[in-house]
Order: sequence, then C-alpha cells, then structure tokens
Amino acid sequence: MGTAMKRRLGAVGCALLLLLCLPLVKPWLDMGTMDDVSYTRSAQMLAQTGHIVYNGWATAMLGWQLYWGALFIKLFGFSFNVVRLSMLPVAMATAFISQRSMVRAGLTERNSTLATLTLVLSPMFLPLTFSFMSDVPGMLVIVLCFYGCLRALQASSDRNACLWLAFTAITNGVGGSVRQIAWLGLLVMIPCALWMLRKRRAVLVWGSVSVVCGLGIMFATMLWFRHQPMSVREPLWLGAVSRRRALITIDQMAKLLFDAPVFLLPVLFAYVPRVPWKDRKARAAFVGTISLVILALLVIQPQPGVWLEPSMRDYVTEHGVVDGSYINGLRPVILTPSIRVVLTGMVLAGIGSVAALLRVDPPLGRSSEEASSGAFTWPTLFALIIPFSAVYLGLMLSRAGIYMLVDRYVLVLLFFLLLLLTLYYQQRISPQLPRYCFVLLAIVAAYGVAATHDAFAMLRARLQAIREVQSRGVPDIHIDGGFEFNMSSDLSAGGVLIPFEGIGGPPIPVENDPDLVCEPELGPNMPLVHPRYALSFDPNACGGPVGIPPVPYREWLGPREANIYVVSSRKQPPGPARGQN
Repeated sequence: MGTAMKRRLGAVGCALLLLLCLPLVKPWLDMGTMDDVSYTRSAQMLAQTGHIVYNGWATAMLGWQLYWGALFIKLFGFSFNVVRLSMLPVAMATAFISQRSMVRAGLTERNSTLATLTLVLSPMFLPLTFSFMSDVPGMLVIVLCFYGCLRALQASSDRNACLWLAFTAITNGVGGSVRQIAWLGLLVMIPCALWMLRKRRAVLVWGSVSVVCGLGIMFATMLWFRHQPMSVREPLWLGAVSRRRALITIDQMAKLLFDAPVFLLPVLFAYVPRVPWKDRKARAAFVGTISLVILALLVIQPQPGVWLEPSMRDYVTEHGVVDGSYINGLRPVILTPSIRVVLTGMVLAGIGSVAALLRVDPPLGRSSEEASSGAFTWPTLFALIIPFSAVYLGLMLSRAGIYMLVDRYVLVLLFFLLLLLTLYYQQRISPQLPRYCFVLLAIVAAYGVAATHDAFAMLRARLQAIREVQSRGVPDIHIDGGFEFNMSSDLSAGGVLIPFEGIGGPPIPVENDPDLVCEPELGPNMPLVHPRYALSFDPNACGGPVGIPPVPYREWLGPREANIYVVSSRKQPPGPARGQN
C-alpha cells in the first residue's frame, strides 16, 4: 500500500463507518422526514420534467442537491428511500474531507480521525446522513472551502496557490447553490485567505480574479432563483425590532451555543483530568467560568430545567432525534432528567477545564516543534475560522428573534470547534488524545445509531397507522399524520405550501373550526389539510380513540415497546373510521 493511501486510511475509515451504519439504522420509510418532503418533490419533478420546480416551502435554493437526487431517481426509479440514500455518498464525502482538513490544519491522523468520528457519528450528523435535508450538503461545501484555503496557504509555489484558490472559489460559487449560507466561503473565508497571501502579488491578483468569477456565479444563481415561481426568498432581517424580540434572540442564541458542547464531549471531556489544580489561576478560571456560565444562563431564563442538555430541543431532544415534527401526545423519553443532569455537568466541567488551561497556557504563536511539523499558526487558523463563524452566527440572529432557530444550524460550527479543541490539546497538553476518548466516542456513536434507528422505527409505525386509516376510505387530506405526511397530502392534492410569515410568506389567516380539538402542526401552512383523524402517542388525546387498533413498534433505547394511536381530531369522536361521510 502506497504512503499516500496509508495517510488517507483514517479519512476512508470515517467515510466507510457511515456506510456500515446503514444496516443498523434501517432508514427505510416511504415518506419524507421533516422539510425534505418538499425537497424530494422538487427532485422528482426535476427528474420527470428536466426543470426545477419549487412548491412554496424551500428557503434553501437546493441547487446541485436536486440534480444529485434526480440522478438517483433516473438510475433507480423514484421512492423516498432512493432520494434519501442519495445523501449517503454526500455525507461520506463530508466525513472524508473533514478528516483531511483536520490533518492539513496540523492534527495527527489519529486525532483527526477521532475528532471527525465525534462529528459524523453524533446524534446531530448521523440522522441527517439518511435524510434529503440540505444541512449535510451545505456543510460539505463549507468544509471543502476550508480545505481549499488551507491548501492555498500551504502551496509551495504561486502557481499551485492560484490553482487552489480558483478551485475553491468556483466550487464554492457552484456548491453554495445548495444552501445560500455556504456562500460565506466566497464572501468571508476566501478573502481572509487572500489577505494572508497579499504579499505574493501574483497570487493576490489571480486569487481576486477567481473570487470575482465565483461571485459572478453566485449572483447569477441568486438572480435565477429570484425569478422562479414559488421560490421563497428570505430577507437578511426578518420582522421588526423590539425589546421583546431582543430578549427572544438572546434566549434562543444562548440555547444554541450552550447546546453545541454536548456534541463535543468525546474531545471536550479530555480536558477535565488535565486541569492543574495546584495552580491558583487555573482553579480560579475553572470555578469562575462555570459560575459565570450558570449565572448568565439563569439571568436569561431562571428555570434551571430549561438548560439541561440538550438545551435547544429541536432536532435532538430528550425524546430522541428527528424530533422537530410532532404528532399529538408525548413521545417516550429516552434521556431522563438524571441523564440530562450528568450531560450538563460534563459540559460545564469541560468548558471550565478549557478556560483553566487557556488561563495558564494561552495558544500564542507556535513553538519550533510546531513549526517543523507544518502546523498552522493560531492567528492563521483564527483568521479563517473566526470571521466566518462570527458572520455565520450574526445571520442566525434574525431567525432567533422569531423562534426559527434550530439546533441543526450549529453543525458547521461543531467542525471548527472540534478542530480547535483537538489542536490545542495536541500542541499544549499531549500529542495524542487519551484512550478513554475512544470509549466516550463509542458511547456517543452507539447512542447516535440507536436513536436514529428508533426514529425511523417510530416513523414507520406512523406511516402504518396512516395506512390503517386510508384502508377505511378516508382521504389523505382528512388525516393528520404529522408534519411530513400533511405536507405530502397538501402537495398531492394540488395545493402549495405557504411559507412562514416574514420568510417570504404573507400573514396566514387563522380559520376557527369550532369542532377541531387538535390543530395539526403548521396546519395553516398546508391549507388543503382538514383533518378528521390524527395520530398520537396518547390514546386519549384530542377527541379520543376511534376504534382502530394501535400500531406497536420496538425501540432500542428508552421503553422497548411503544405505540402509535389513531384518535379523532374532532370534538365528537366519529367512531371507527368508515370512510368519508
């Protein structure tokens, strides 16, 4: 085996582990998950007509992702499973490039592999691997941009630096069509790399030309998107500024940022045993940082239970994963309060330990040993990462103020945090992360796989319960099967989806139905859905049972047996479903 191949074994292993998760997760479901119902429909229309057709829901442009999904449809025929699995190669490529980027930034192969697996096997990334959502494709574009910038900065000749900058600018210009925020590579990250290369005049000139070409692609794509029927154009700022909105923004951003460290624990917790407790400054930094974090969180929201990890509680919650779209009742709890207290304690200990070690040994400059290893200086890495992350978070402020911030948005930042945490540990504490980090990684990976498996088991049970109602002759638009099914029903009935007010959508009039006791989630956004029956985790929810047997499913975590019930969504239960009256 060649030396180059040996160097890439870690990256190949990270990618192949995602493939090996496929038979464990069993993501077989003839239905979409969350927003990818809309995206899948657009990919299907592209495969059938050769044209991109939006349906009033997607704020992400989707771009090359739709062509990628349409290619799989052309090759294997249409089904939600085919389109969903088209994202597996994209996720594998993301894992590969992430590992190689970390190596390029100065991590050892072993540390890079552990940090990358912490990311891709987490309960945040893994479920998105088996979804047609745009989060993973968008992350691939950003990580690829970061990798290209590293290669340009490391290039030994002006020619190679220019080629890498051209590659990075063009791929980001084209790739950003999948998720517009990925264009921050062109707008922020590549200009930062050019600034660091400004003394090499040829590189600066030709790099600037490459950026202009990339920006041309970006603006042409945005202009095209603007003229597409039913596309949703999201303004930079949503809604009006007010004191109440400012408080909501602070609350939501705090939850997002405090949520991130729980996904870093296999690396973050390595810092805890390394705190020099005999050092007074270290002890003061540890205690002071934890106290300040707790105080700040309680000032924002004085209920301690709100801050138990996972604090954002959208995609990853105490009930599992893929939990942002609910049916009625409460899904069984997987992460009990005691487990969440332990996770929160581990996060706080990790944050305090990092602060303590930074207090006694800040990462200023680099030693001769680091210089000989080819690692980047901390100012160089900060120049690529900090401006990008600051603008990225700044763009989140608008959505935070209207409760449109979700935990999935932190995915890209997790990559950069893992890189910086691991690099500091490697340079200042020990060349290798300790072995117990692999034990923590195994626990996180097992949870990620099991939680993803359970999510698809639950979704299949929901679909089976819907089929039971359909077999009684009830039209789809009269069944509240959850957000995903309702979206499909509305589109199949010839309707369009109404985006949220402020995100390209008008104010949605609320129709008062005196007989309706259970409103479907986001019902006003799907105007053709008028449910008579609903799904629930609770047999007595809404209008109560309707005589259809519950659909059981088995979970690996939490209670082993769970049920999906069919209930009436009206005040007067209609009895056993007998079809449309």
